[in-house]
Amino acid sequence: MDFEVSEELLQSETQHQIDTMVNQATREGLDPEQIEAAQADIFARAARNARVSLKTNFILQEIATAEQLVVSDQELISHLVRIAEKQKTPIKDLIKKIQRAGRLQSMRNSLLINKSIDFLLSCATIQQLPSTPALSTES
Repeated sequence: MDFEVSEELLQSETQHQIDTMVNQATREGLDPEQIEAAQADIFARAARNARVSLKTNFILQEIATAEQLVVSDQELISHLVRIAEKQKTPIKDLIKKIQRAGRLQSMRNSLLINKSIDFLLSCATIQQLPSTPALSTES
């Protein structure tokens, strides 16, 4: 399925992908010069990943709408409590930080995407295909 993605969303998601890749490279021990040398590759991979990510999220949101999946306030709060516990941060401080950054709705959307994936998995039927003998190229 192919459809257009708004340029603004694409740029935002591409930047998010770049930030994620650079942070991961830094955690893996790459120094700034190595990251700079890989800049063109990082940008190209980030652009590809962003397009796929946006399309995937769109499809999963459409599934959530069709199946009437929602994220309750209680589910969002439970998620925030788990994050606060993991970060050893008071929940009120975490909520203020997330609200100031304008990320509360994106967290709710993320939870909805996860619900869509869980829904698909619950409907999936996994079948083991019989193995086929390798074709011989010998005559």
